Amino acid sequence: MKKGFATLVLAGIMAAGLSISALAAGWTEDAQGWRWLNDDGSYIANTWHWLDGNGDGVSECYYFNPAGYLMTNSYIDGYQVNGDGCWIVDGVVQTKGAEAASGGQTETAGDASTGAEDYRAMLKAAVDKAEPATEMDADITMNFAISAEGLTLDMAMDGNMKIKNADSEDMQYLMDMNMSLLGQDMKTVMFYDDGYIYTDMEGMKTRQASDYAAALEASRSSTELLSGDDLDYIENVTGVRNADGTVTISYTMSGDKMNEIFNRSLQAAGTEETTGSITLGSCIGDAVIDAGGNIIRQSMSMDMDMVSEGVNIDYVIYMALDINSMGQPVEFTLPSKEGYTDVEAA
Repeated sequence: MKKGFATLVLAGIMAAGLSISALAAGWTEDAQGWRWLNDDGSYIANTWHWLDGNGDGVSECYYFNPAGYLMTNSYIDGYQVNGDGCWIVDGVVQTKGAEAASGGQTETAGDASTGAEDYRAMLKAAVDKAEPATEMDADITMNFAISAEGLTLDMAMDGNMKIKNADSEDMQYLMDMNMSLLGQDMKTVMFYDDGYIYTDMEGMKTRQASDYAAALEASRSSTELLSGDDLDYIENVTGVRNADGTVTISYTMSGDKMNEIFNRSLQAAGTEETTGSITLGSCIGDAVIDAGGNIIRQSMSMDMDMVSEGVNIDYVIYMALDINSMGQPVEFTLPSKEGYTDVEAA
C-alpha cells in the first residue's frame, strides 16, 4: 500500500489508540450485520453455505464474507443474493432439503476464486489513486473486547476524525468521539497540536507531551513493507459487486508483515516498553470502492495478544472508517487549550 494512504490509516489507528459468551448455533446480529454461529463457537466465513435458518426444513444458500458477515443485495462472482442474503436465480430463491444440506458440507454457487486477480488490481488502482493523500475527514467506529484473567471488558467508540498535514511536523488531528464503557456513555474530544495530545473526557482535561508527528513520520518507513507493487501482503482476495454500483473487496493480511509494521510503529512511538510484548493474530480487511475508483470505506477486524507484567491480555478489535473526504483540503478549528492539566506519559 502506498505511503500516503497507508500513513493516513496508520494515523487513524495511532490517534484512536490501542486504548463471547457461549451461544446456541444460529443467527447472531451486531452493529456490523448478521453472522451464523456454529455449535463450536466459530462463525461461517469466506464461503457459501446452505442453511435452514428458520427451521422449516428447507435450506437456502448464503454467502458470508471473510469477516463472517452475511452479504445481501449483492453479486458475488456473478451470483446474486437478495435482501435476505439468499442466492437467487431470475428472482427465485434457490432451495434444497435441510437434510441434504446438513452435515457441515459447504456448497458454492460458483468458484470463489474467480476474478480474484481482477479484484486485486481494482484494489491496487484505488490505493494508488489515494496515495498522495495527506488529509482526511472520516467517520470512525471502533469496537473492542479485552479479556484478561477470566474477565472480559467491552468498549465501543464512534464519532468523527479529521487529520491534516499528515506528512509534516505541522500535523494536526481532531477526534470527536462517543465512548461506551461499563454501561456508561462518555463524550471524548481528543486533538494533537505542537507536541501535545489534549484529551477532554466529560470535562476531565489532560495534556500529555508526545512528539506524535515525529513518531508518525518515523513509523511511515514501516509502511514501505506494504508498498509492494503486487500487494503481496494481501491474501484470499474476493469481491462483491453491490447493487448501488460500489464494489466491496475483502481480503486477509499476512500476519508476519502486519506484526512487523505494527511493532515498528510501537518502536517509533516509543511505547514498546510500556505496552509489553504484542502479537497480532488474524487480520481481515474490507475496502468499498465507488464507481470513480475511490476508497470510500475501509474496515478491519483483528485479534492480538499482549503480555504485560506477566499477564496475558487478549484483544478483539473492529475498526471502520467511512471516508467523507480523502486528499481534499480538510479545515477544522482546534478547541481552546486552556484548562488542561499536564500528565506524564505512561
